[in-house]
Amino acid sequence: MGEHRRPRVFALGIFFALVVSAPASAAQVEQLPSTTTKLRIPAAVQRSCAAHELLGRRGARVTEWTPTDNGSVAAVLSGARGSDWDLALFDARTGRRLDASLAPDMNEVAQAFVRKGQTLLIQACRVHGSASSARLTISPVALPAKANAALRKAGVRLTSDLATAAKSYASGARAAAASPLPSGRTTYRHYPDIQADLKQIVASHPSIARSIVLPKKSFQGRDIEGIEVSDNVKATDDGKPTFFLMGEHHAREWPSAEIPTEFGIYLTNQFGKDARVTALLKKVRVVIVPVINPDGYIASREAIDPADSTGDPAMAPSLLESVAPPGGSLAYRRKNCDGASPSPATPCELQWGVDPNRNYGMNWGGPGAGTNPGDQDYRGTDMWSEPETQAVHAFSQTHDVTTLITMHNFASLVLRPPGVHNAGLAPDEDALKSLGDKMAAATGYTSEYGYQLYDTSGTTEDWNYGAAGTFGYTIEMGPSSDLGGNFHISYDRAVVNQWTGAESGTGVGKGLREALLLAGETASNKSQFSTLTGSAPAGRLLRVHKDFTTWSSDICTVETTGVDCAAQGAVLPKRSQPDFLDYTSVVPKTGKFTWLVTPSTRPFELKAGRTERWTLTCENAATRQVLETRTITVDRGQTLQLAMKCGGR
Repeated sequence: MGEHRRPRVFALGIFFALVVSAPASAAQVEQLPSTTTKLRIPAAVQRSCAAHELLGRRGARVTEWTPTDNGSVAAVLSGARGSDWDLALFDARTGRRLDASLAPDMNEVAQAFVRKGQTLLIQACRVHGSASSARLTISPVALPAKANAALRKAGVRLTSDLATAAKSYASGARAAAASPLPSGRTTYRHYPDIQADLKQIVASHPSIARSIVLPKKSFQGRDIEGIEVSDNVKATDDGKPTFFLMGEHHAREWPSAEIPTEFGIYLTNQFGKDARVTALLKKVRVVIVPVINPDGYIASREAIDPADSTGDPAMAPSLLESVAPPGGSLAYRRKNCDGASPSPATPCELQWGVDPNRNYGMNWGGPGAGTNPGDQDYRGTDMWSEPETQAVHAFSQTHDVTTLITMHNFASLVLRPPGVHNAGLAPDEDALKSLGDKMAAATGYTSEYGYQLYDTSGTTEDWNYGAAGTFGYTIEMGPSSDLGGNFHISYDRAVVNQWTGAESGTGVGKGLREALLLAGETASNKSQFSTLTGSAPAGRLLRVHKDFTTWSSDICTVETTGVDCAAQGAVLPKRSQPDFLDYTSVVPKTGKFTWLVTPSTRPFELKAGRTERWTLTCENAATRQVLETRTITVDRGQTLQLAMKCGGR
């Protein structure tokens, strides 16, 4: 796929002047008046904006816009759900595409740096669906003169160039047919590439794949999008458990988005051909979200970068960029795009950002999370303060997620709960270790507790395990971590060899493909989760619900790793938030159901000798009228037999 043209390597002094002044500059950003326009495209005109040229009358509506100040602009296209439109920004003088958005629905966000007097062409395309109109909102911000000057001196183009970046799925596959990946790729994707791949998967396999978006948008307003893959995927309440695979919490960790995307292509291509994949998808729903942090990923992936320009993975600037204030910058940005400016149109480069993988609610604020906005691992202002983590949390609350993998790089590790050293062993340590060891054997990685890498509080899998009993893991992709801080080493080593296991070190590893299949298969393992089975009137909706409280840690006022904050007296009181789990399933036509769910008692409550119950209701599926209610307790590995009358005799 297309690579950016690389500019000259800039002086480190200029670079540090930019990143140190970024938060102050963001605070001075001036939000200018927004404009909203209604666009119409006839039903007969349907075409994607994936092509790089201006389409004009051949399937698009083009709006001209000229900024009154130097700064940045966000173009947002919105409309009725269920139809698909795309969006692209072009520089009118050169015809270069500046940004593109290929989300699966009608929520498109495209952004660009702009110069005063420059003319932009904003192109909207109707791809499919019944909606013949959409709203285009243009939201500009003016940047302080110092910020503009610093960005220019640092080599950041005020009109970025994606002209060779966002190839369509089909052309990308043709251009990269040499690798053993399911897609055949040989280069890192840009974000529109990922969007196009996800769309192509669904278009090519509509009976087993569907598009999904998480319940919350990113800070800059993007859908956090993915796919769900399963036999008869449209039967969403069929009682199958969910394997949740996600990537790109951290913006600079590009390989972590590649593997989930490839796994989606692999599953859909192999269903009906490979017995193991076919059996998996008949039992499990696989939800794949390659990029949890789309704003940060775009900022990192499209950045001009001196370290990557040299081809030397150990070049010092990659380390400097990784640790530079405000916590990783340019292509080595780590965090999301929240910060001093509340405007989503503010350039990510000027925002300090929050580390999404330190922002989840359970044990938030403990050791191993930054307390200062300039920290690499800044935890944010509160439990789930960031929309990206709210999105994962809200999805997990209402989906029966029994196994979860969150992809990161580089350390060659399979990490299991707990994330902090003083939490003690997980109550399900033996089972968690068993699966972790199997995944490590497949990849050549090391299986260990999360805290053995370093303390991490407020992480993804700690909430899913602690709240729902999900078997959750972080996979730190290989190769090894002594790469000079460079997260973007060659694609063949960082992605291809990790997928195939070519660097497993054992000579027999099957790579991440095998590890992810193992995690997916465990999702339906009745000995590890709980089973509800029995009879009920066909078509009734069964629901299990549980309310509880999620607590933070004692809140550290200074960051520590491997040291108890309380021992230093450097803590604030714990915080809490009301929480819940709520899963549903529809009784089949036979009137017999088998439903695998997570245990009724949270693991650490069970360890403390306490028991929790599900509230089980039988409801009219259309009206949600409750017809019968029971309270049930079902532990890990147990099967509970039920005969539900649901209001009948």
